Amino acid sequence: MARKNPYIAALLSFFISGLGQFYVGDVMKGLVFIIFEFMTAFILVNVNYTAGGILNLFVGVWSIFDAYRSAQRKNLNEAPKTQVHPTAPKLKVY
Repeated sequence: MARKNPYIAALLSFFISGLGQFYVGDVMKGLVFIIFEFMTAFILVNVNYTAGGILNLFVGVWSIFDAYRSAQRKNLNEAPKTQVHPTAPKLKVY
């Protein structure tokens, strides 16, 4: 599987919350972020402008950070595993 660029994931989530998660392959998480974005937009328009704006900003920043970290984690999990030779000395920490 191809490596995912964390900066592209963050940039996609900057434009539309959840899009970076789709790029990384976390479809359910992307859907959750899109639903949160619509909920905060509803609060922004219909309930309270200040509270909705703060919640919307929080969801947006959270989506950007999560997309970046998800891409990093996905790349680490797909990195080739290094094998330790069975006779390699083991360090003991006391």
